[in-house]
Amino acid sequence: MKSRAQYKGLQSNFVELRRLSSTQSASTGFAPPPALIIQAFIFLWLSFLMTPLSAFAQNKQVQAESTDRLDTLALVNGDPITSGDFLTRFEMSIYPGKDDPTMLEKIKRGFLNSMVAEKLLAEAAAHSDLPYTPSEDLLREQMEDIFLRDALFRTEIVPRAAVTNDELLHGFDISVYKYLVDAFYFDADSSKARDFYSIVRRKPRPDIYR
Repeated sequence: MKSRAQYKGLQSNFVELRRLSSTQSASTGFAPPPALIIQAFIFLWLSFLMTPLSAFAQNKQVQAESTDRLDTLALVNGDPITSGDFLTRFEMSIYPGKDDPTMLEKIKRGFLNSMVAEKLLAEAAAHSDLPYTPSEDLLREQMEDIFLRDALFRTEIVPRAAVTNDELLHGFDISVYKYLVDAFYFDADSSKARDFYSIVRRKPRPDIYR
C-alpha cells in the first residue's frame, strides 16, 4: 500500500500534467510522458477506490461512538459508567429488596446514584493531596488481597470444580441444618400415607415421628 507522501507525489504529478496539457498541447503539440500519464491514472483509480472505503470507515466510527453513548449510563466529569460496569457491580452486591421485582427499578436507580457518588468522592480525594495514614495503607493492602483471591478463585478454582451427585448427597447427610416438618399432605389414596409412615418407622428414633 502506498504511503501518504507517495499519494501527494502522484497528485502533484497529475496537477503538473493538467497544467502542461492546457498551456502547451494546443500550440506546440506537447505530449505528456507515458510514465506521467500512468501515474496520473493510478492516482485517479486509487482515489476512486479509497473514497467508499473512507466513507465506510467514518460510518463505522460514527456507529461505534453512538453505541458507546448508548452504553453509557452516566458520565461523571468525563468518566463514563457503562452498563457493563453497572451489571458487574450490581450482580455482586447484597442489596436489600434486590430480589423484589416491584422494587428492582428503584433499587437500580439508587445503585447507579451510589456509583456516581463513589466516583465523585474518589475524584475529590485524589485532588485533595491528603497523605495516606498507616491504617489506610493497611486497608488498601487488605482490599488488594481480597480482589486478588477473588480473581484467582474465578480463574483457577471455578473452571476445575465439578461436584458429583454422591458428593452432594453426602453433603446433605452431614449438614448441620435441621428441619422441622409440621405436616405431610397426601391425596385421597390412603395407601400412600401408610407406605410413607412405614418407611419413616424404619428410620432411627421413630418416636420423633409420633
